[in-house]
Amino acid sequence: MTDAHDIPLEAKVFAFLFQSIEAKRRGNLPAANKMIEIALRLTDGMPADEADVLRALGLCSRTLLRKKEDRPDDAAKEREEAMVLVDRVTKADLPQKKIVPELMSALLMDLHEYRRAIPFYERAVQQGLEANEPIGVADMLSREGHCYSYCGLKDQAAIPLRAALKILRDYPEEPSLTEVLIGLGNALRKSSPSEAEELYKEVADIHVAKAHLESASVAWNNLGALYGEQGRNSEALDYYKRALEIREKSPGISPIRVATLLNNIANCHRRSRDFEEALRLIDRAIGMLNSENTPKIASAYGSKGQIFHDAGNDAEAVDWLQRSYAERQKQPNPDYELIIENLGYEITSLRHLGRTDDAAEAERRMASAREAMRAFPNASVDVSTLTAEPGGAVLVELAFGPRPGGRYGKRDAEVVLEQIFSILSEAKLGESGGRVLTPESITLIFYGENAQAMFEAMEQFLSDHLIFAGAVVSIRQGKSVRQVVIPTIVN
Repeated sequence: MTDAHDIPLEAKVFAFLFQSIEAKRRGNLPAANKMIEIALRLTDGMPADEADVLRALGLCSRTLLRKKEDRPDDAAKEREEAMVLVDRVTKADLPQKKIVPELMSALLMDLHEYRRAIPFYERAVQQGLEANEPIGVADMLSREGHCYSYCGLKDQAAIPLRAALKILRDYPEEPSLTEVLIGLGNALRKSSPSEAEELYKEVADIHVAKAHLESASVAWNNLGALYGEQGRNSEALDYYKRALEIREKSPGISPIRVATLLNNIANCHRRSRDFEEALRLIDRAIGMLNSENTPKIASAYGSKGQIFHDAGNDAEAVDWLQRSYAERQKQPNPDYELIIENLGYEITSLRHLGRTDDAAEAERRMASAREAMRAFPNASVDVSTLTAEPGGAVLVELAFGPRPGGRYGKRDAEVVLEQIFSILSEAKLGESGGRVLTPESITLIFYGENAQAMFEAMEQFLSDHLIFAGAVVSIRQGKSVRQVVIPTIVN
């Protein structure tokens, strides 16, 4: 039996950090605070380089915890200290255990520190390449691509997303495939609209085939945006209305998802010069977003400014465009592409109003945004060294999603995920790959060397519990897959 004194200090720190993250996920904030405090105290007795990495992880975690506790001033103070350490660790390029880049990048992404997250995703990708882990590499590439995309660097985003898609084409049952297809479509929508259209339609077809219409609405919304940008407003509105009908009927749906769609529809009416309807829709969207306290309000403010601009009401346009800019400036890494687009409208309106000094100031802000975009690292991906296929995987797609009001929910899925993991661990057959949520389903993922042995170990458990009724189980060995449907009437 291992004595607690024999456990390396670094391992103890990681243990407390993960306990804190788990406690926060469960909503036990006092326990999460306690675990982080212990982890940070333990770093006091470590060499400076090791302590910097672990303290950066701890402070990033505590920043998220302060945000969860609605303590914005404390969160800002924690963030400032954390980012000093993150930048120091990044510049030092220290050797790191595999878990560090994965955990650091995930924490930074949750903090919307996308530029700082990218180097850690790149390290995680490199580690995955060295270990010959295709699925892990695809996951990190996808996340890296989204970091670029959230900041408006679409050409950069397309590089890792295309590489991720190249890998996942061999594993179409992976639930992350549709997210990568949408992400790549968004990155290509302006530079290669025909390819983006194909990607969006592929996602829609995948979800419609499963009758997952709320998930399909994501692709329909993006098709609407694509057609709207091409001036195909009638086709755009057809897709928007289809998506809106589904979302408004979906129980428990976030108002943000409805408001985002209303924002896009308002822009479609703006392009058709139906300004009255555009303003009606954008005001409805703004009301919903204000009640949610979300940074997405910046997009709605920008849309309202563009509507007033196109309607010839320059004074109102400037007011709303400046509100949008102010909201985006609150974010560590806002969407610079949209900032530049909105500033273009603002500059035009300011000139119409004869406010030349203000227009010059807006031009300086535009130059600053372009400079911020240039500060991002360039994306560079080579996955040609990947030669191995994943050993085995079992993916259990439950027949329900995380919507409220159902017989089962997200927490129930997490419980059975842990129970199956215990079964596999005891048999020394595999490990948990986590879970992926869509509105209509939750997929539990397990990895190991022998997929069939993993399935046989968990099969009785799946048959004995009603939560698995109707679940689709994909048993994958390498690139070969077979599927089993758990009967809706179980033992």
